[in-house]
Amino acid sequence: MNKFIFVASLFVGAGCCLFVGSIDLYERSHFWIDGQSGVMESSDPIIAHTLKYNPDVSSRTADVAYVTPSGSVPVPHKRLMGNLLKRLNEGQRIPVVFLKSDPQRALFDGEQLENPWGWLVVGVCLSGVAPYALRLLKKEAAARAQSEA
Repeated sequence: MNKFIFVASLFVGAGCCLFVGSIDLYERSHFWIDGQSGVMESSDPIIAHTLKYNPDVSSRTADVAYVTPSGSVPVPHKRLMGNLLKRLNEGQRIPVVFLKSDPQRALFDGEQLENPWGWLVVGVCLSGVAPYALRLLKKEAAARAQSEA
């Protein structure tokens, strides 16, 4: 029975790796096609107020704007991590890459998306190994049935 579970897990693993790799590849291509670079600024008074009364805040929404060479893109209620809030409160301009179609999705300060190629390579390899393992399992079962007969 353990052999059956192993072969089944190969098929499941192949599917999961291909699924995760495809999602990562879609995200990366979306940022590559629709991404725009700029800097993030904010004059939202809620940032200073939040940091005054809760200096160890982990995240908070704030109204920000992405400034690009082609103009400013306002982004209301953008969820920001505490370190970004502190930097905005100090007046720093934070480099950002955002999607023109959805400015809420952004990468800050040179953040990178996951590399999808590792997942896809493992998924393709498992997609080749799983049917081979199934064929060997069927061959073993046929040999056992023939020896019992």
